Amino acid sequence: MDSTNPTDTAHPGELSRATTLSHHPETIPQTRAGQTQTYRLPGKDLLIAASTSGRFGVILSIMAALYGQLQPVLQDAEWLDRILALMPAQTGVLYAVNVAILFVLLAWLFSFFSTIINFSDFSVNVQPKELMITRGLFEKKRTTVPYNRIQSVYLSEGLMRQPFGLMSVHLNSAAYGDDKGGGTVQLFPLIARTKMDRLLKALVPGYAIQMETISPPTRSVRRYLFRSSVVPLIGAVALYVWVVASLWFLLLPAAGVLWGWVKYRDAAIGWDEQHLVIRERTLSRTTALLEFRRIQDATCSQTFFQRMRGLCTVRVHIASGDRGRSFACRDLREETGLELLRQVKRKKQTRERLETTGELTTPLP
Repeated sequence: MDSTNPTDTAHPGELSRATTLSHHPETIPQTRAGQTQTYRLPGKDLLIAASTSGRFGVILSIMAALYGQLQPVLQDAEWLDRILALMPAQTGVLYAVNVAILFVLLAWLFSFFSTIINFSDFSVNVQPKELMITRGLFEKKRTTVPYNRIQSVYLSEGLMRQPFGLMSVHLNSAAYGDDKGGGTVQLFPLIARTKMDRLLKALVPGYAIQMETISPPTRSVRRYLFRSSVVPLIGAVALYVWVVASLWFLLLPAAGVLWGWVKYRDAAIGWDEQHLVIRERTLSRTTALLEFRRIQDATCSQTFFQRMRGLCTVRVHIASGDRGRSFACRDLREETGLELLRQVKRKKQTRERLETTGELTTPLP
């Protein structure tokens, strides 16, 4: 796609097209003082976002929980029998597989259409002092976030998006956020990793951070592998003993070990004079971009086994909605955790001194 820069006299329709963000390289224009600029999510990117949405896993887990409660009713449902009749011959194993496929398909459809409804006509309007986010198909929802209320920005790479170099951008805001009071706002539903730096410079320039990070030491690998494989191992033993004696169940702890290795490789932390970066993974890989002045509290904790190996867990807390938000990196070197705490303490003492002497003229909200 050819790069296009909007002008002061551009027609609103031309402005929207000029500032559309897709996966093709293009120049993201900078907002001039006193002007506003709008960035929109293209329709094809909305379809990709809906197809790879992280809501899929949440909806699937809810449906699986409900299935246990509704199983007596579903066994007598004629419509379910008709659907299963269209699938291959019904044996005990195939019936379970067919039900699982049906639930996965229904969960994906719910996730797809809910994302379409929530993020249709998505746009971010960049104004001199705030961001205005508009979205929704049937009901337009507008969220206004002042720049001085932004506490952090974090990037989320889901399992279905990360292999394609795609992610979503979120921010945590003090006193602004979702309906649950969590303070989390989705800044952009889908963006290519190669365009992330330009997007951040256009929307939240203070969080366009590039720096080297520190990974957990190799002696922490076994802890990541153990945490991720112990529950699948217990589940595999239970299935083997009480359901059916099959060596296929050994794939569960093997998958857990692989997942633990992935979590170890993704974990990282880094900082400079002004910013802190923390990367961790639960299901999605999350990269948090923070400013030291926004950190309310930082801790470096150790369990008995971590102390034996010279490891620690670093956790930082920021204001976000009614409950706050924290980001953590596990099993770092003890020296790394203590150095970060000293850096946070130095920044806090410097700020308090400037506020006391009146040299700081922009206090935090």
